[in-house]
Amino acid sequence: MKYILLFIILFLNHLVFAQTVEKDVFEIYKRQYNSMIKSRGASYSSGFTDLIGGFKTSGLKSNTDFANVLKNLYGDKEKIGVVFFFYNEGILHRTFFKPGQVLEEKAIKISQQKLVELHSDLLMAFQIQAKSASRSPIKRGVAVKNVGSNAKKINLEVLTKEIGSILLPIGFDETVKQLIVIPALNIGTFPFHILKPYKDNSYLIDKCSFTISPGIVDLIVSKTLILRGTMGGEWRDGKYFDQSGGTDRNTYMPPRRKFTLDNPLFISNPAYPKNLEYSFPDLPGATKEIAGAISYAEDYHLLSGNNAKKDSILKYWDKADLIYFATHGIADESNPIENSYLVLSGIDAKLTARDVMNLAAKGKSFPELVILSACQTGLGKSVDVGITGLARSFILGGTKQVIMSLWNVDDEATAFLMERFIFHLQEPNFYLPSEQLRLAILDTKVKYPNPMYWASFSVFGVSY
Repeated sequence: MKYILLFIILFLNHLVFAQTVEKDVFEIYKRQYNSMIKSRGASYSSGFTDLIGGFKTSGLKSNTDFANVLKNLYGDKEKIGVVFFFYNEGILHRTFFKPGQVLEEKAIKISQQKLVELHSDLLMAFQIQAKSASRSPIKRGVAVKNVGSNAKKINLEVLTKEIGSILLPIGFDETVKQLIVIPALNIGTFPFHILKPYKDNSYLIDKCSFTISPGIVDLIVSKTLILRGTMGGEWRDGKYFDQSGGTDRNTYMPPRRKFTLDNPLFISNPAYPKNLEYSFPDLPGATKEIAGAISYAEDYHLLSGNNAKKDSILKYWDKADLIYFATHGIADESNPIENSYLVLSGIDAKLTARDVMNLAAKGKSFPELVILSACQTGLGKSVDVGITGLARSFILGGTKQVIMSLWNVDDEATAFLMERFIFHLQEPNFYLPSEQLRLAILDTKVKYPNPMYWASFSVFGVSY
């Protein structure tokens, strides 16, 4: 996985589409993705060649070809849907796939600013800023504005319907149990949980889990690695063959999986530094949150308060199967690689996106799962092919899935949700870890009905 950058570049360089519209879309997408990768300044080894094989020369020529690749990788019983977003010159292209099928190709005229406004209006409708003010970092020397009384009135039902018409294809229905979203711009930061695509007016999260995939090839690579782990095999002549030589996934259903905490690393409520540009309020809920997770761990390392220093974290990094951060986070839109960070204790108290990428470049092993239970860890800089920030840095390093937050989270509700998430991870199920997160959200929704308390976390990566 740590060589995924090379795979992305090599694969995208071979995307050639016969139809003019599709060719333009994917040629531009290739340039957009390569530009994003280069802007991060990541440096990876060039030794990753085994997965490319015959696949890199297969020459995808249409959306139908991509649908057939999905059919080669996913069985019908897996009940997945893939919605791919591409943005160029004021047009948002939305394509909806099921394995072997292209169900929708839609062009939506919308500005980037309109998408930003819709996201801002949604947070305002939930009163996120007002209700999280006491827990949010405060920039030193900046007066805190009262946003409660002057906030514009927004009809949440009307707003959610408008957002749903942009984010969800018309063909989406209850037959999809796992939705994979390949985002553009800030689409990956919207809470798909709260959309209401069903005739009975229930939420998407009531019937379907979802993941935010970092990109087209990330999806293919991740699923390929899953198949290699369970069935063996390789890419050959544009298809994935298992060890028996078969390619038919119609009857294939992956085994139920669980995630046991064999050797997790917990970082909880550090002694927040006084010399940074922000002041950070204490998070007693983070201590409670980690205490709930620890009860499920076989063996673990806990770093909290003054002990949650960067060098101590790096000492245990390599052997951890899970790293769980319960702390403050800062998302920076202008320079997300250098200025988006998790807050630790000590003199060097920032774990930036750049730090994470440098660890990968130095050969550090990355945990299978990372939980970023901190404010806005799913945010960063909005670019044509999605958001670049902390979560993507862990994926490029080799982490398979990142649990990320979309806004400043409530202490008590988060502690409850995360305890339920760790609980559900212990039980074998499909779509690990997005289905387990969905079940935890449903548990939380009963106790905390307002979506602001349960819709803030999503999975970045591709589930098993």
